[in-house]
Amino acid sequence: AQSELQQAQQNYEAAQQSVAELESQKQDILNTIDGYDQDLVTTMASIQSTNDQITSKEAQLQETSDQLHDTEKKLNTQYDAMKKRIQYVYENGSDLGWAGVMLNDDNLSDYMKGVENTQEMYDYDRSELDAYTKTRQEYTNLQAQEQAEKSSLEATKNELENGKENLEALKADAEAQGANVDSVLAD
Repeated sequence: AQSELQQAQQNYEAAQQSVAELESQKQDILNTIDGYDQDLVTTMASIQSTNDQITSKEAQLQETSDQLHDTEKKLNTQYDAMKKRIQYVYENGSDLGWAGVMLNDDNLSDYMKGVENTQEMYDYDRSELDAYTKTRQEYTNLQAQEQAEKSSLEATKNELENGKENLEALKADAEAQGANVDSVLAD
C-alpha cells in the first residue's frame, strides 16, 4: 500500500508539473496574443493614417491634375502661336526670308533697321520656343509626379494591409495553440 501511495504521489507530482508547464505555455501564448493585439492596433492606426494621407493626396492629385490640364492648355496655345508665327514668316517673307528683306534695303539706315528688326524677331521667336520647351517640361514633370505619388500611396497601403493580414493569421495560430493547451489542461 505504501508503494502504491508513493507511486500515486509521484504520478500526482508529475501531473502537477505537467499542469504547471502547460499553464506557463498558456501564459506565454496569451502574452504573444496580447503582443499581436498591440501590433494589430498599431497597424490599424497606420492604415487609418495612410487612408487619411491617401485622401489628402487624392485632393493634391486633383490639384496636380488641374495644373496638368492648365499646362496642357498653355502648351497648346503656345504651339498654335508658334505655328501661326512660322506660317506668317513663310507666307510673308521673300524667297530669301529675313535675309532678303535686309539685302533689298537701299540705304544703311534701312539696312540697320532691318537688322535690328530681324534680331528682335529672332529673339522673340527664340524666347517663345524656350517658353514652349519649358512648358512642355513642366507638363511632363507634373504627369510623372502624379503617377509616382499615386503609386507610392497604393504600395504603402498594400504593405500595411498585408501586414495586418499576417498579424491576424499569427494571432489566430496563437489562439489555436491556446485552445489546444486549454484542452490538454482540461484533460
